[in-house]
Amino acid sequence: MHSNRIELNFIGPLQVIKYGKSFLFSHPIADLPGIYFSAVPINNKEWLVSYIGETKRSIGSRVKEHTIQLAGGNYRICDPNELKRGRSVILWNGLWRKGTRNKLPEFIDRIQFYAPVIKQVLETKRWFCAHTTCDKRMLRRIEGGLANSIKSAPPPGCSLLPTDVRYSGRFNSERPVEIRISLPVKVHGIPDKLIV
Repeated sequence: MHSNRIELNFIGPLQVIKYGKSFLFSHPIADLPGIYFSAVPINNKEWLVSYIGETKRSIGSRVKEHTIQLAGGNYRICDPNELKRGRSVILWNGLWRKGTRNKLPEFIDRIQFYAPVIKQVLETKRWFCAHTTCDKRMLRRIEGGLANSIKSAPPPGCSLLPTDVRYSGRFNSERPVEIRISLPVKVHGIPDKLIV
């Protein structure tokens, strides 16, 4: 049974590429379950979401997996300079999508080109994380609600979240729950309150 309201207090921006106060893996949030998203800064003060995730394991372990998947060519690689302009210009479409799974030799042949680009992408993206002890189904509902909010936002809010990643929403049989969201910065497409 869920309460009628869940508070999500996001911490960030955190990074995966450089050590320091904002290094995700040395932050206490990395050891906790919850909701997380990657985002790109535009105009030095506003952020666009490029991915949303949830986990019952530690957020740090999931972000590590995402980092490895990007570095290994399994995930899509976008031009990092275009990401900062709010545009998703695909340089490599990844290996997990239909029709791309046999292209590993092509990725390896171009690894010298992709490696510095991947590093730039990792330097460009930041992570925002919120700890919550919800069950897996509620985590997926929150993740889906956030994704739908971003996908329905006017540009540039919807411009970086991939349209072919599937998210789960609330089933008609499930009671609506209010999500109160606190963010340390302005993130396009994420409201203060969401019903999932």
